[in-house]
Amino acid sequence: MRTTAGTIAVLLGLSCGGSDQAAVEGPVPIEMVQPLWRKAVCEKFNSCCSQAERERNDAIGKPGSCEYSLDKEITFFLGDVQASVLGGRVIYHPDKMARCLADLKARSCADMKSPPGDLDVTQMCEGVFEPRVAAGGGCSEYWDCIGGWCAGDLGDLTVDKCYPRGAEGFMCDEGTECQSGLCAGNQCVKQPPGSGSICNLGTLPTGEHGLPPGGWKR
Repeated sequence: MRTTAGTIAVLLGLSCGGSDQAAVEGPVPIEMVQPLWRKAVCEKFNSCCSQAERERNDAIGKPGSCEYSLDKEITFFLGDVQASVLGGRVIYHPDKMARCLADLKARSCADMKSPPGDLDVTQMCEGVFEPRVAAGGGCSEYWDCIGGWCAGDLGDLTVDKCYPRGAEGFMCDEGTECQSGLCAGNQCVKQPPGSGSICNLGTLPTGEHGLPPGGWKR
């Protein structure tokens, strides 16, 4: 995707506890989203969460594993969104990505650990990727769907279709099928209090059955 200089000129120096810096000025090219987002999130995780909190996080808390362990089960920002953008099923807004990263870098640890509305870091960048497929339309992944999820799992745009997300009690296989984003015991359930904390990122399943072994850890 071609990007040009816009009215926003944001210099982002985002690292994950090391000396290497990844910087971008202005709107963020789509190919830079994944490395910059990983670094920004891991910087906050490592600096805001205590050693005990990191150790309790089995998903991304092992020493040196944060960037490596972040994947599309935690957030669509790390999925194959580029293919959907190229296919016209998603519109990418590079200026909104720059604002989101700048906001993430500026947030205090108190806000990252107790975010307003209990929204976690994966929900901060609303509007960066704009889904274009309505209910009933062909999809490749849930991020293609306007307010919905992609049913079928066959990877075939002529077969897999967008469906509305379910409310609490809706029978589900994955968290992406639920308005809450969490499927437990094959039913859509509320997010537990405190689940928005950066220290708990990845401990609630979005793409698999039930809760992780041992349940959700605060």
